[in-house]
Amino acid sequence: KSVGTGMLGADLRSDAESGFWQIQKIYAGDYPMADWCSPLARADLRIKPGQWLVAIDGRPLTKGEDYLRRLANRAGQEVELSINDAPKLDGARRVVVKTISDETRVRYASWIREMRDYVDQKSNGQIGYIHLYDMGGLGLRQFARDYPPQARKRGLIMDDRWNHGGFVAPM
Repeated sequence: KSVGTGMLGADLRSDAESGFWQIQKIYAGDYPMADWCSPLARADLRIKPGQWLVAIDGRPLTKGEDYLRRLANRAGQEVELSINDAPKLDGARRVVVKTISDETRVRYASWIREMRDYVDQKSNGQIGYIHLYDMGGLGLRQFARDYPPQARKRGLIMDDRWNHGGFVAPM
């Protein structure tokens, strides 16, 4: 049976000793679109990699427990997370986030950002990068937003790997 698991848009690693989960990476996503952002990436939450998820909805995580079990049937809902700088309950602060039902878009948008940053760094800002998600409405909106700042550069990588197709391919 399919359940709507609330996702956090992040990679976490379990600590067998404490039972808590350390945040390894937060996928920033694409801020103009709320459902394309990690719930943990909000600046006001001050959550960063290396910190620990120690409780959900006020209940401490236990050894051997997968935190995702606590988020089953919680997709798109607000949940309270207890976050700490160390794998312990004492000193944890509570934050409320709205989970997402699917991390695919968040991870995709973060991948684009990472690729663009990589190309920019390796070319000393001389080469731009655009990934064409599809040749439909979404892809065209992304292209219209992303092309102008990249077009001013000396070169441009147009990446259409894993393109989802569409109706304006001749463009």
